[in-house]
Amino acid sequence: MSQVITPILLLIASLGLFFTYLKPAYGILEEFQAQEKEIDKAIVDAERLVKRYDDLLLQRNSLSSANMKDLKKILPDNIDVVGMIIDISHLAGTHNLNINSFDVPVLPVAGEAPKRNKNKEEASPIASAILGVEITGDYFDFKELISGLERSMSLMDVVGIEIEVEEDKEDENEDGKDYIITYTVELQGYWLIEEL
Repeated sequence: MSQVITPILLLIASLGLFFTYLKPAYGILEEFQAQEKEIDKAIVDAERLVKRYDDLLLQRNSLSSANMKDLKKILPDNIDVVGMIIDISHLAGTHNLNINSFDVPVLPVAGEAPKRNKNKEEASPIASAILGVEITGDYFDFKELISGLERSMSLMDVVGIEIEVEEDKEDENEDGKDYIITYTVELQGYWLIEEL
């Protein structure tokens, strides 16, 4: 009788041991293996990023000082609104245009970084601000001004233009009426918040 009961008790004990200890332990082992694969992938990604960073740093350090100066002019480490106003005024003057006014953007205090979107994926090391300019003059002269802005070393985008045409009651030529054309232009300037 004991020869029959002993194997049954051993079978029950082994099943109990399997369900109470071995099966949960095996599940934990599988979780650890899955985490280990994720960590290995993260290590490979980190090594790839470090290599890319080193390559970019090597390229940056190989630039001549003249090229670095040009890059700083294209994308400075702070916005120079006064410099933008001087450049635009100079260009307008060379193209026989009159500047009526500037709408200067509100900028962060010196040394204070502008507020950025909290979403990490959308965070950028580049900030921007819009400078408004009201200009009066001939269409072809204005077109030349826009071409001059395109060729400028400072990185600027024209993000808005409004055109207002009104009759010049003081100056009529022999062909008929003369017109005053006013352009309201919004220029977006860029600068680096942090070193790339």
